[in-house]
Amino acid sequence: MGRVDTGDSRMSNVVYRNGRLWAAHGGGLPCCGSADDDRTAIFWYEMDPGLMATTGAPFLQSGVIDGGFDHHYMYPSIAVNAQNKMLLGFSRSDPTRYVEAAFTGRLAGDPPGTVRTITTFQAGLDTYVRDAQSLGVVRWGDYSSTVVDPTDDTVFWTIQEYAHDDVGVNPADDRFRTVWARVIPSRVKIWVGDAGSESESGQDDKTSVVSFAFPGPRPEGSGESPKTPSRSPGQQQD
Repeated sequence: MGRVDTGDSRMSNVVYRNGRLWAAHGGGLPCCGSADDDRTAIFWYEMDPGLMATTGAPFLQSGVIDGGFDHHYMYPSIAVNAQNKMLLGFSRSDPTRYVEAAFTGRLAGDPPGTVRTITTFQAGLDTYVRDAQSLGVVRWGDYSSTVVDPTDDTVFWTIQEYAHDDVGVNPADDRFRTVWARVIPSRVKIWVGDAGSESESGQDDKTSVVSFAFPGPRPEGSGESPKTPSRSPGQQQD
């Protein structure tokens, strides 16, 4: 009860860049289709479509972003720039986090199948249990996009959802918003804009610059120190 819908395992998006296909999607673990699924992970791939005809094995590398039991990484979007750097944006939550906006990525020379440390660029602020369309599920997702800036073909933009402050005590009073992050080598510039409900204006209301540099590579799914929640444990997912 009260968990947001993390979607299914269909492909979220696929991009073709520098002769390669890159793709990402979410899915439940443990695999596969088990009633014992206890978390949502992100799966990503790099493929060479030319190898399909010659070897039948187009996969160059792949990885799973998995936080472990009751950690939910969901609704990913992926992009690759002219330098073969990859960025992957998504939402996530666990018992210590309300649903937040995050990203990770990799440089072209990183070990295959690895990504860098996950960066949270907007923490979740409250629970989200709103059944906006009376469908019996707490709708989330789809408002995820990661692209390369066409002006220089190197800078990334990623747009993700996070759980915003409630405006009342009832589930119908829950709100989400979207956050835009501009990811460049030395910093992340963040705009937070309304996108949560009919009562919100759609205007940007915050601009900030935070320190950002890719730390050393790590295998995907390695442990992270959980945040200390400011309130009760955060929103979790199916």
